[in-house]
Amino acid sequence: MGASVLGNIGSTIAQGMAFGTNSAVAHKAVDAVMGPRTIQHETVVSEAAAAPEPTATTMGGSDACSIKSKAFQDMCLTLISHCWFVVV
Repeated sequence: MGASVLGNIGSTIAQGMAFGTNSAVAHKAVDAVMGPRTIQHETVVSEAAAAPEPTATTMGGSDACSIKSKAFQDMCLTLISHCWFVVV
């Protein structure tokens, strides 16, 4: 019974990897036809928030969230560029 459970887990992992790979290929195909996706961030400033107090995330001249977001995006792009699978 132990081998069957391991086989089922392995099969599930393989199906997940195939689904993820096919999804990535489909996204690339849509990007090729429609153009790359872009995200636009908009900031609305009200009079009450016109002069915010300095916080831990804005001290030091850069936004900590932006730095972490950029690092995450760079890591994702690096992983994607190294992981090309051919599913038959």
